[in-house]
Amino acid sequence: MSEYPNVGSGLRLMFTARIGVIACMVAALIPVIRIFAVIGALVFFVLDLVGLHRAGRDLPGCQNAFWLSIISLVIGLFKNTPGFLGTVLNFATDILSLVVVYFVISSVNEVLQEIGYGDIARTGSMVWKIQLTCFIVGTVLSILVWVSVLDILAILTAFGILILTCIEGILFLYYLYKSYMALE
Repeated sequence: MSEYPNVGSGLRLMFTARIGVIACMVAALIPVIRIFAVIGALVFFVLDLVGLHRAGRDLPGCQNAFWLSIISLVIGLFKNTPGFLGTVLNFATDILSLVVVYFVISSVNEVLQEIGYGDIARTGSMVWKIQLTCFIVGTVLSILVWVSVLDILAILTAFGILILTCIEGILFLYYLYKSYMALE
């Protein structure tokens, strides 16, 4: 583990930041504290990037994920552009987010396998497969919703994808937690 002194603490920051973002999103539902919750979410988002950067000091995959996150952030500033360009930019940020998760999980999994934590690595692989499936099905659904006969089916399937995405998010948090515990 001395080969990777920054990975565990970086993953811990990412885990903490993601829990913080979730707490702020829930707090944002309360009108009186909404602005503080939004500011808190931004702080936790930056903390997530700091954790990714820290892990990237030891793992090239996490370093790639950090830079792709920065690119996604810049593109995200323009993804609400109306029309086709906005759609393309939104799709690009979705793809970048998917690739970021892939780089994090694959690079951390290599270390986990190396030090004998294959069970945690399998959890990471499962999280990646669920996220990839949700992305593919979500992309297909976004196309099907334009076909008038299939729009109801697409909406119902989207509800299932929403539930699966929530499960994937919880599993990813579990993966980050177990990974940082194993690597610190």
